[in-house]
Amino acid sequence: MKRFVALCFLVGYAHAITCIDAVLMERKNELSGFVADDGAYLDSSYAKYGIGGEETVSTQKITRLDGQLIATRYKKRGDEVRMDTAAMAIRKSESEVDGSVEYEMVVRKDQVKDTLNFNLMYYHLGKKVSDDQLKYYPHGIWTSYTDVEEGYRDVTDYHVQNDTLFQILVGNDHGPTSSDTLEYYIYVPDQTDPHKCDLWYRHDGIGSVTDLDGHEVQAGEFYKNYGFTVVENERGFVLKRLRYHDLRVDEYYMVYSNGALSSIGVPTHAKMRVPKARGSFDVKGRSINKKIPYRVIF
Repeated sequence: MKRFVALCFLVGYAHAITCIDAVLMERKNELSGFVADDGAYLDSSYAKYGIGGEETVSTQKITRLDGQLIATRYKKRGDEVRMDTAAMAIRKSESEVDGSVEYEMVVRKDQVKDTLNFNLMYYHLGKKVSDDQLKYYPHGIWTSYTDVEEGYRDVTDYHVQNDTLFQILVGNDHGPTSSDTLEYYIYVPDQTDPHKCDLWYRHDGIGSVTDLDGHEVQAGEFYKNYGFTVVENERGFVLKRLRYHDLRVDEYYMVYSNGALSSIGVPTHAKMRVPKARGSFDVKGRSINKKIPYRVIF
């Protein structure tokens, strides 16, 4: 009886996290170069791909020190194993950038009511390569990425409406003055399990795409591209992402910044269902962002 009361007490103070919440938290941390602390931050990640061929496994651990981010990386492909470490210095102003380290990032931030604003400027060997603007609000994200060298720019808006996360990207693949790229993504929650959701992508008409049932997807139609599952633990949660067409798995280990318990008081035991691999999907793989502007990837 005492144990039951204790569990009820813990649940009362638990994070009521859903799959949509988890996706938004992970996006906020990664998009900010792992410096934003809006409820949770990335501790480490895991990836496995190449199923059916030469399988690759990779891991990454992020260590946060005073004024520096350090990524320890491991990658195994077949019999080849690689391990390395990358570091990025965090600067408060452009005047502090001196090129003494390979990667530097100037971070400016302020908060207006419930909106957190970021200006991130990335430098490689002392040369500015990108200038990013981000706005984080409770139920959404607005980002603007500019590649200083190539002139590429995209603007992305994430917003939650009726428990569904919508993502719209406007970019200029063909020059700095154009706005010729328009992409739509919808994160749809599972109807029976709040710890699961799927990412649907609108087919842009480029290449041949089939859905999970093998039917050809027409330009402008949406098809299911990724599946997400949240597994909670004592420190935070793991966000698992499955890419349906080639069964690539990514896992993001997130830690709550306030150290509070998650809803581990009521274990979810969520498991990702892995569908049978199909060979008729878009061979391009359709990543979440068609083009990723230059930024330091740890």
